[in-house]
Amino acid sequence: MIGIGTQNSTNRYWTQSCTEFKFYETIIMEADAVTETVAEAVIETTAPTAPQDLSVAKDLLVRAVTRLTARSAAGDGALKAAVRPMMVRLDSEFDPADYGFKTFNEFLAVCGDLIEIRRGEHDEVLSLRPATAQEESTNIATTVPQDVYRIIKGGGMCLIEPGKQSVLLERLHALLVENTTALRRVEIVENLNADQDLRAQFTENEIPRSIVSRLVQTVSNARCFDIFELGPPVRLHLNPNVREFPDFRRRHDQVLISYALRNGVEFTPPEWSMLLYGQEDESDALETLIAEVRLTSGLGPEAG
Repeated sequence: MIGIGTQNSTNRYWTQSCTEFKFYETIIMEADAVTETVAEAVIETTAPTAPQDLSVAKDLLVRAVTRLTARSAAGDGALKAAVRPMMVRLDSEFDPADYGFKTFNEFLAVCGDLIEIRRGEHDEVLSLRPATAQEESTNIATTVPQDVYRIIKGGGMCLIEPGKQSVLLERLHALLVENTTALRRVEIVENLNADQDLRAQFTENEIPRSIVSRLVQTVSNARCFDIFELGPPVRLHLNPNVREFPDFRRRHDQVLISYALRNGVEFTPPEWSMLLYGQEDESDALETLIAEVRLTSGLGPEAG
């Protein structure tokens, strides 16, 4: 039996009759001490961190609006209510708070350079500004057909100038091999962006974070990661089956070719070799890979 009472009015016989007795005054003092300790811990663990790079979130917004617009009957925009769920579907880590915004509306308010918002019949409608559909970086090669680039980008994946694509892919693989611990997606992007040797390969010594983010998504789509559910956000680790770079590269090429074929893009092996490697030396290997993709995807043999 546990008793509780005040020090001034509680009979000592009563206190001794209890298995345990607590005075209100003591409880209050202990509660105050606990409250102070908890408050200090909360302040320490919830100290604001630097917002993540907004360009990554903006790129995700463009992808979401593009995909929803393509699905809409009129094809002239995306319902606002559907945009955030689509962004989360494309990247489960997306949260406006990570970029310093209290609400999704605050985030949209700073994206006026990318989107237009107008009143629809039942909800606001988001559409991309004409300039948004243009090339986002001088690192997009003229050798990459714009329709193919848009298709690949619409899938959240990366296809840029072949030489730079290869350099990025090799450095990404090296980073994943070097790290024995699982990494958050944002940590992978930040590590690549901070690589000075890698940055020197790009215009004005800068790698667009949106490109790096999409490259990570590409190899994720290619099943190059093991996913560790260590609590949100999800952490990624290199799949043991692709610790050798040729295996890693093959899966990367396979997912791009598969996505392009399923969206009606037909290229010959030499064309794919030029697109992915900047040379035709890989034509034979890519011919085999294309045939495998068609077989596993149920696309059948190449027409003609």
